[in-house]
Amino acid sequence: MLQDSGLRVDSRGVVTVWAEWPDTDTVGRALIAAGPSWPALDAQRFDEELRTALAPFEVDGIGIRLPNEFGYITGARV
Repeated sequence: MLQDSGLRVDSRGVVTVWAEWPDTDTVGRALIAAGPSWPALDAQRFDEELRTALAPFEVDGIGIRLPNEFGYITGARV
């Protein structure tokens, strides 16, 4: 796509950023509040499933810490 746009690929890679919340209640509110699907959610079931899924990501003194990987690519004009 970059080449078709007249650009040369300079670099590409992946970077990890961390999302941190103090507790699962905060994560749940953040995720339930996002997007147009809110009315379709069964909030109680979502909360139960979310707590199970987040348990391995609990860190003492932090709360919930989730890694997020983002791919990137940089280019320059040819």
